[in-house]
Amino acid sequence: MRHTRHSLHLSVCAVAALVPFALAGMPANALAATTVYVVTSSLTVHAPLAVAVDTVDHTIYAVDSAGSTVTLFRTGAFVRALSIGADATAVAVDSMTHTAYVTNAGSSDVTLIRGDAVIATIGVGTAPASVAVDDTTGTAYVGNRLSNTVSIIREPAPGAFAATTVAVGNRPVAIAVDTSTHTAYVVNTLSTNVSEVVGNAVVRTVSVNADPNAIAVDSTTHTAYVVNNTSQNVSVIQGTGIVPMTVPVGANPLAVAVDTSTHTAYVLNAQSTNVTEIRGGAVLRTVSVNADPDAIAVDSTTHTAYVVNNTSQNVSVIEGESLLTQTVPVGSDARQVTIDPALGRAIVADFGSNRLSVISRQTSPTITSGAPPTASVGEPYTFTITASGTPAPTVTLTGSLPPGLAFTATPGSGTGTITGTPTSVPVSPAPFTVTASNGVDPAGAANYTLVIEPAPLPPTTRPAPPVDPPAPGGGSAGGDSGSSGDFHTPGDSASLTAGGSAADAHHLASTGSGTDAVVSALAAAATALILGMATTRLARRRTQPGIRSRSVHRRN
Repeated sequence: MRHTRHSLHLSVCAVAALVPFALAGMPANALAATTVYVVTSSLTVHAPLAVAVDTVDHTIYAVDSAGSTVTLFRTGAFVRALSIGADATAVAVDSMTHTAYVTNAGSSDVTLIRGDAVIATIGVGTAPASVAVDDTTGTAYVGNRLSNTVSIIREPAPGAFAATTVAVGNRPVAIAVDTSTHTAYVVNTLSTNVSEVVGNAVVRTVSVNADPNAIAVDSTTHTAYVVNNTSQNVSVIQGTGIVPMTVPVGANPLAVAVDTSTHTAYVLNAQSTNVTEIRGGAVLRTVSVNADPDAIAVDSTTHTAYVVNNTSQNVSVIEGESLLTQTVPVGSDARQVTIDPALGRAIVADFGSNRLSVISRQTSPTITSGAPPTASVGEPYTFTITASGTPAPTVTLTGSLPPGLAFTATPGSGTGTITGTPTSVPVSPAPFTVTASNGVDPAGAANYTLVIEPAPLPPTTRPAPPVDPPAPGGGSAGGDSGSSGDFHTPGDSASLTAGGSAADAHHLASTGSGTDAVVSALAAAATALILGMATTRLARRRTQPGIRSRSVHRRN
């Protein structure tokens, strides 16, 4: 009992000694990750007036209206420049078929680009000025500003395109599509209404307020937001509602974009230099931006709005619910912005600087792995340290690892690995620090202490259970089946007789239970020996002279 209590005392002490080291492996930086927006690349292109991106293969299409060309970029590199029609005004991309549609106002046609080549030129109405794509049906809608029509372009057979013309209101200037209901909303600025087009027909016309000039659609809630410039408000058309709601906004509203995840519309007010956020048919808040805001786009993945400020030559970035904005310098006379959400990028058309500014969202690193598990002497060990951040950070280690362990990491991978086989238990555990850095402050860091335990003890072998001796009389002469000197081993299928041959002995060894048979045989022999010795001793006592017999006489 005393030994048991002593062992328990040692175990408790050992656990208590390890607790501080187990708790030591915690991140040193408890600060939340920070996010910054920077121009990570500039792409040279002459006078980009409009820009769009394929959100699947990430091809950028930049329209040079004066030069009648479209320049293609992919993965940050120039691909080629393609000739298009005259006075190009807008571009939209079907990311499912990887087809770009460019409206050419001067030549009244649309250039179709696929596979880095012009595959078709489709004649449409007069002065096409706007285009939108339903990429779930492969349909493009083109607003013909001077002919008061919409041209609907489809691909009924691979490589074969056809256009259908539908009459709408007076001076169509903007189009947006609900890709769930396959409804196109056409803004008619002079007739102050919106034409809803389904299939090849106008199914409804909804009156709005004075001077409508921009529109955006939330395809999840089937809500259209129409910007009315002169009346300084937004008409909200919900579903099949004929009478829209009206929400007041700032002065000279020019553009609108929608976060389809939070169902928030962002309205750009040029004269009041701010953005009005609308949610649920009401103003959520107003965020100030810089001078002369001219275009806006929203990343629904990160809930970030990018506002192009033309005169101040920068972009105001509105992130989530924050009232604070970040300002990113761009080129002169910036005209338009588009989003590549999969890459977390915004592409700005800097018309005056002959370039595209690519803005990337970057986040500071954070160590995401926990404390390393305990290692043992002589046992192979591997532990991977992971860190998050954009771009992926580089993980480094400072300090000393226990003998037998080493650290390796690939720059820019966001991981580092401790590997090896511990050779000894350190006198005192030595702490080390892991740092992750990617150029965005603050860097991520964590302090660790790796506990090394002694080598495990070898397993002990349990003794074999004792073998019971044979029952008395099993080896006596005159047995039923055995001759004098025979004995049987319990559990064996063979017997060994006094007159047995070597083959019989071999048969016993090969068919019996091996060691058990030998043990049983020895036990039987020992029993017979003891009985023989006792019999001999008794016989000697009877023959000794000191022992006499007395006769017994009976009385008559």
